[in-house]
Amino acid sequence: MGIDSAYVGSAFGIVVIQWVDGIVQIMHHTYAIVHSSTIHKK
Repeated sequence: MGIDSAYVGSAFGIVVIQWVDGIVQIMHHTYAIVHSSTIHKK
């Protein structure tokens, strides 16, 4: 039981880290696109 919960916990932690990392990359992408389009308008 302890081994299972530890495995699930670590797997869940890895998924969360990858999920957060993906959101950060999307935010960076979106910010870069918005920023570059704003610069081009000027």
